[in-house]
Amino acid sequence: MTTTLTPLSQGIVHSTPGRSRLRVPSDYRDGTLLRDIEKNIQLLSGIKYAESNERTGSIIVYHESDPHVLQRIGQAIKVVNVQLFAVMAAPRPEPSAAPNLIALLSGVVSGSASDNAEDAGPEPPQALALVKHWVPVAFFAAGVVRLIQTETLLTGVSPLILFYYAFDSFWKFTHDQEVGSTGNELPDRHSKLRGDEPSTGGSAP
Repeated sequence: MTTTLTPLSQGIVHSTPGRSRLRVPSDYRDGTLLRDIEKNIQLLSGIKYAESNERTGSIIVYHESDPHVLQRIGQAIKVVNVQLFAVMAAPRPEPSAAPNLIALLSGVVSGSASDNAEDAGPEPPQALALVKHWVPVAFFAAGVVRLIQTETLLTGVSPLILFYYAFDSFWKFTHDQEVGSTGNELPDRHSKLRGDEPSTGGSAP
């Protein structure tokens, strides 16, 4: 059983020198409980200010730069509610799904997923259009979800990375469509220059 809060605990959204944000699970978002925790935290040495929000379950703590500040905050929570402390101090699950999603969608964007395209045959245009439409949307949605979960752009799998892939894939797919449509017009233009089009008038004598 985990006996202290760390930056990798479930109850820690993020922690930087001077500021930490905690998240209380929805089952424990009671106004009286949060105020008691807030008061206990403010009694600790090195704490400048603490503020709780019952609606979001967020507790923001401003403190001195101290590597042991989370341990003391954890003890303050434990005094108020042992069960809540156990839930918040539990290790955060490994974000294994997000990197796998990034790797999969990145392969589609970069074209690495088409190594076996010759064996599989040509992809239906309608299916390809759907892929090109939904890949940027999926990246953007994943970035929004990650941003809501972490409330920061730089923690864990950065939402900025997901937003970048959303823009990059949208740009590449749109550019490919423009290049493809331009390429389809080239034969017609060349045929006009060569005079391959049938004449509308009579044959020359």
